[in-house]
Amino acid sequence: DALENTSWAAYANVSYALTERLNLGAGVRYTDETKDYERSTSTFSNFPGLTQDPAFAFTAKDTWTDTSPMVSMDFQANENVMLYGRVAQGFKSGGFNGRANNPGEQVPYDPEEVISYEIGLKSDWPENAVRANLAFFYNDYTDFQARVSGTTTDPGTGLPSPELTVLNAGSLDIYGAELELSYQPSTALLLDAQVGYLDAEYGEFDDDRFTNFDGSRAFQEPAFSPELTARLGAAYEWSLAEHGSLR
Repeated sequence: DALENTSWAAYANVSYALTERLNLGAGVRYTDETKDYERSTSTFSNFPGLTQDPAFAFTAKDTWTDTSPMVSMDFQANENVMLYGRVAQGFKSGGFNGRANNPGEQVPYDPEEVISYEIGLKSDWPENAVRANLAFFYNDYTDFQARVSGTTTDPGTGLPSPELTVLNAGSLDIYGAELELSYQPSTALLLDAQVGYLDAEYGEFDDDRFTNFDGSRAFQEPAFSPELTARLGAAYEWSLAEHGSLR
């Protein structure tokens, strides 16, 4: 196998203070990526049913470009609280199925794009040794690159074999919120917690293999998208004088 990935980008960011408390930010990024892939698969066996001849091989090359803008705004409500909002576009280049072992599995996939929206607040209360951050977000994906599994027929044996590939889901929507809290009652002790809520669902996900569902996988739950997450942490630091510290 051989994969050569050439990527270059140019970006610019600018911020402007509209008032003493209100700031406006903007940015743009241009990306150019080229992938050159070469893949071959051979089976070595004395048993005729497991011999694949000729060996499966393919080569592929493609280039993708993208221009992604970003706009943000933040407002310092007081010395302890800052409110912010942000809209940004993201890009992930397309590619080829590097797990292909049989003809037909090497289908390329298109680039993935996302528009993300986020609003929230960041607060710091030194007099109470408390820090609290809250964020609400929405991510709108187009051509989301979903890693899926299935079965295909091995041409050498005629038996079913696993097929792992990448398909573009037409759309994926993710809503969520996250709260972070920390409390430092002394210089040595830090307590912190985080809780998150996530709602992820496919809006469109065509797959012709799902004939019993009108060729759609949109009913499936996106992978790695738990509805609730939580974390609790504590740290204590002991001074070791001239030898440093122990946490």
